[in-house]
Amino acid sequence: MNTLEDADACERRQQGQRDWCGAQDVRTYHVPIPSADCEGTVNGDKVLDACGVCGGDHMSCAPKRPGCHMLLPSGCPNQKWDPKPEWYRDSWGEENQNTLEDAAACERRQQGQRDWCGAQDVLTHHVPMPPLPTTEGCWMLLPTGCPEQPQWLSPPVSWFRDNWSEENQNTLEDAAKCEGRQQGQRDWCGAQDILTHHVAPAEPTFTDCDNIKSEAVCSKHAAKDRCHKNNVKKNCAKSCGLCQDFCQDKKNNCQKKQKRGKCDRKGTQKKCPVACGLCRA
Repeated sequence: MNTLEDADACERRQQGQRDWCGAQDVRTYHVPIPSADCEGTVNGDKVLDACGVCGGDHMSCAPKRPGCHMLLPSGCPNQKWDPKPEWYRDSWGEENQNTLEDAAACERRQQGQRDWCGAQDVLTHHVPMPPLPTTEGCWMLLPTGCPEQPQWLSPPVSWFRDNWSEENQNTLEDAAKCEGRQQGQRDWCGAQDILTHHVAPAEPTFTDCDNIKSEAVCSKHAAKDRCHKNNVKKNCAKSCGLCQDFCQDKKNNCQKKQKRGKCDRKGTQKKCPVACGLCRA
């Protein structure tokens, strides 16, 4: 598995050993091989930093995920605590001093920790929360990744659109289902800081009755009976059979159907496009 040279492989080994042993507290810790230039120079000018870089400043492996992160290269000699010389997320500072949202508070936390530990090389590194998405979708953010699923090697570090749940759980159109997806993903990943954010799709309007997406895509949506979804109606009007007498209600009871909330039904959409608001004014 090349865990000596590959830090990610060493980290993945952790979950495999947990499964094999039946013990979820198994931990792995990777220490890189010193470069030749740094061998025997611990007391000299060149030393290996926490990232395995000779003469480095510990920042080449600083976290990219949101949070107020901390590194104690020399440990914490004034306290009965022996932290590993690696970056970690300072959960205490985030919960008690608002260091996740306040970059200045995260920076101040550095000197406080230096004084408390008696180590003047303590560092903090602030990564802000990314802005909320504004385009339609059920969005997800994994601030600390997905530690219980090692096969997911590189979860996105920013908001990403949860296409799986949109396709399988209708989370694009149902805000409550998008919100409910949050706890399910937290349990699956073993990370309680996962967030979801719902942006409702705009009501469909049509400049003409045709497919906006390709014929292949729209035919697939129609075959899978997705024509009740707003984004499919918007992009695949022709394939969904919404073009015949498109902007004319064909029934006398269309206003009644609209008031009864039946415009989410494919049959009502075809017969009552005006009452259901599917035609351009």
